[in-house]
Amino acid sequence: MDLKMQDKVYLVAGASKDLGFAIAERLAQEGARLSLCSSDEERMNSAVQRLPAPGECLAVRCDVRNGEDIAAWVNASMARFGRIDGLVVNAGGPVPGQFDQFDDEAWQNAFNLTLMSAVRMIRAVLPVM
Repeated sequence: MDLKMQDKVYLVAGASKDLGFAIAERLAQEGARLSLCSSDEERMNSAVQRLPAPGECLAVRCDVRNGEDIAAWVNASMARFGRIDGLVVNAGGPVPGQFDQFDDEAWQNAFNLTLMSAVRMIRAVLPVM
């Protein structure tokens, strides 16, 4: 299937495993150039080696809860590729558990990971797209 991704530049967050890796793998199969991030640098580097075109990849350690990390990822991507054509907003979920077992800090961490990371990623990428 030709998804018209040849030479497009995509940023994929949380790309070292699960859904993020599957999306990165499909984009790579379609010829996209990728900038991938994960908070786990070792797992990220391993994931890049499993992609169909690892030479067309930039791997960046990035905690998507942190706006400065996101800005550094976007800046590194622009420096490497000169443009960004798309962003895949993806982050892991909060730790599993029962509703009444979470304290305020756990809820705040979940909020930062699932909502604010998306807001920060979009806000960082929009000016350069």
